[in-house]
Amino acid sequence: MEPGWKFTGLKERSSNGRPVLAFRTVEGEAREVRARLVVGADGVTSPVARAFRLRRPLEILPAFEAEVPWSVGEPDQVQVYLGRALAPGLFGWSVPDGGGLARIGVAVRADTGRTARDYYQALVGQMAREAGRPVPEPVEVVVAGIPIGEVPRTEGDHVLLVGDAAGQVKPLSGGGIYTGMRAAEIAAEVAHEALTRGEALAPALEAYGVRWRRELGEEFRRAWFLRRLFLRLKDEDFERLLDLLDEEGLLSSIIALGDIDFPTVTARQLLRQSPALVRYFPKALGAWFRSGSPLAPELD
Repeated sequence: MEPGWKFTGLKERSSNGRPVLAFRTVEGEAREVRARLVVGADGVTSPVARAFRLRRPLEILPAFEAEVPWSVGEPDQVQVYLGRALAPGLFGWSVPDGGGLARIGVAVRADTGRTARDYYQALVGQMAREAGRPVPEPVEVVVAGIPIGEVPRTEGDHVLLVGDAAGQVKPLSGGGIYTGMRAAEIAAEVAHEALTRGEALAPALEAYGVRWRRELGEEFRRAWFLRRLFLRLKDEDFERLLDLLDEEGLLSSIIALGDIDFPTVTARQLLRQSPALVRYFPKALGAWFRSGSPLAPELD
């Protein structure tokens, strides 16, 4: 295999049960590769997951991000934008690189009837009004999808799924760098042991799913519930919540105690520090009963 080869599907299995993978080279030539183990780290739409009949993530949020010559505010502060007019379903962001550029983007629900780029234009319009000058045209653009919801089975005969392909993304923030890298470490250890002992069949690879869920699964489940609560909040709820955090002095606690990799730990700390947050309990209760399963549906 070489860089640039595109995986096009799973062909018949060889006589020993190992998968035969079909590829197309950059020159358009068809190639076949027999594999003892396939690791699907191929993103949110994962052709590997589809070929091996594994489930896709429950929800995919369209995202649009642009690298822009933009320097407003403190160079070490990230700006987050909430609200249904700007980013329904998640949020918008502006992340300065400290060198005069910023990554500005949005991720939104897929069922709004508008594209992520439409919401990006609305976001930069608001940023321009706040700054009193237009946001320049992008230097570079990235269009992607953010998976939300676990893939219940991330291993099978001769296959492992890792990262976005496995839905190993925090449902509340859409972040997946730490979780994907940690899952990849576990996958490498399990794969090495399975291949050393013999064939990489599902029973030998089940330890991968057990281990990454034991380490990361509880955080994913808590974040899934908080995401359902997040979706039930109206814009005025966000305003009141931010005012409350400011009044109670909780913003400084978030800065001091916040854990970007395990954010629900911070949420529990804030609730203990400010019982006034209990006023959101009715919405939280509704989110609990309407949260449904964080697991993905069967693959079509």
